[in-house]
Amino acid sequence: MGQLARHLQISEETLRNWIYWQNIPDVLIACSISELLGVSVEYLVTGEEVRSEKSSLGPEILDLIQNFKLLGEDDRKMIIEIINMFRNR
Repeated sequence: MGQLARHLQISEETLRNWIYWQNIPDVLIACSISELLGVSVEYLVTGEEVRSEKSSLGPEILDLIQNFKLLGEDDRKMIIEIINMFRNR
């Protein structure tokens, strides 16, 4: 548990809280955790792997997600701020 917490740059207490459902991490951290553990975000949330032959997301959205994952932390934060600006208009 300590190694995962250090990799995510969070405290072990925070990680324990997430594991025991006292607090759920934001989407970006959930994606990082799922990637590190080699499971889907759905598995982290439900404990069950969702099997789908075809993604409900279109190719354009999947491409955006892939590109977003390649960005550095500062660029990701900037993109999220821009999205929030548009959402709050």
